[in-house]
Amino acid sequence: MNIPETTRAYIYRIALAVLGVLSLYGLIGPDEIPVWTGVIVAVLGIGSSALATANTDRKLPPPPPPASDSAV
Repeated sequence: MNIPETTRAYIYRIALAVLGVLSLYGLIGPDEIPVWTGVIVAVLGIGSSALATANTDRKLPPPPPPASDSAV
């Protein structure tokens, strides 16, 4: 699957928030969160959940500076 980086970052953030809410209401135990995170990662086809949110950027890189035409 080829999911754009911004979409991937959004899915990870929403999924982690949902897991936290489910744990808060007692629907899943805190020890089950890593298991469900692994399931989400497997479904999305991404290699590592630890690298997922750390390696997704939320903004575009700055544009390159304009080229200088002055001769030295």
